Amino acid sequence: MKILYSWLNDFIDLSTIEINDVVNGLTNIGLEVESVDEYNIDFDILDNLVVGEVIECYKHPNADRLHCTKVKINENDILDIVCGAPNVTEGLKVVVAQVGTTLKTFSGEIFKIKKATIRGKESFGMLCAEDEIGLSNNHDCIIEVPSNFNIGTKVSEIYKNRPKKDYLISVDLTPNRSYAASYLGIARDLSALFNIKLKQKDKSYDFKTINSDFIKVEVPDTNLCNQYSYLLIKNVKVCPTSDIIKQRLINIGCKSINNVVDISNYVMLETGQPLHFYDSDNLSDTLIVRDAIEGEKLTTLDNIERVLTHEDIVIADKKSAVGLAGVMGGLSTEVENDTKNILIEAA
Repeated sequence: MKILYSWLNDFIDLSTIEINDVVNGLTNIGLEVESVDEYNIDFDILDNLVVGEVIECYKHPNADRLHCTKVKINENDILDIVCGAPNVTEGLKVVVAQVGTTLKTFSGEIFKIKKATIRGKESFGMLCAEDEIGLSNNHDCIIEVPSNFNIGTKVSEIYKNRPKKDYLISVDLTPNRSYAASYLGIARDLSALFNIKLKQKDKSYDFKTINSDFIKVEVPDTNLCNQYSYLLIKNVKVCPTSDIIKQRLINIGCKSINNVVDISNYVMLETGQPLHFYDSDNLSDTLIVRDAIEGEKLTTLDNIERVLTHEDIVIADKKSAVGLAGVMGGLSTEVENDTKNILIEAA
């Protein structure tokens, strides 16, 4: 279990406890700490970076994996920048390091941005990934800045709510301590250890609940599942995840997908209750928890067709299986960018 220290403090105030005492305390009560990684954000570096918008993007004529872009950084300045990130595209708002800017990477390397000629094309800056500006070790793609930030905004403004220093604590759990596979479970143990009360989470919600029999649930054999609960939410807007949630997930090794998928992982990590989200428009009016039929096929979210046996348990509608219970959802009910209505399962 990977525990982000700042996230843990949402549940218990550890401000008076040294990080070494927290680490030693966890190990002493049987939650052995394997490693502790320190995160440090240099806001002076972020002050020198600006938000830009890619107004033109095309494939580099001399390199298959590179793109040539024109990036607007204020009303008067447009920069030509060559970029190799897979997610660079026209209309994207990005983090721009101009020529002469000094960067400090997540690993601590310091380097200065220089004008360059890349495969015959001049480049006057860099579009930055998170590891290149010290935010995380993520180098999969360049940062996609939320659209509400104007071009020319200092990047420090985007991340102003992030802690300057944080710790990632890796805890090795034994099978009898499964409750500690959650922030709440870890916080409860630390509450007992240090005699610190848990924080009370805000439980106020700004939405109406309407009883509906839109989807029925059948569990022919209750030994398969002694409780199946769901909530149907209509008219959702699938969009990028807010920075604080996205970054917390990335820092503990989870890939950020969108606000709907990310919140399912976020709540599971906080509480220890696994959730699954379905696109409810792709479900029939009945859900059934049942044994799989020998040889039944289900394509899961990782796009792999799986041949099931009678020992597998599935969540199915009247037409076919839509999820492998407790393991992975089915591709046919995946939450996508155009999803409007979702069913949240807690079983």
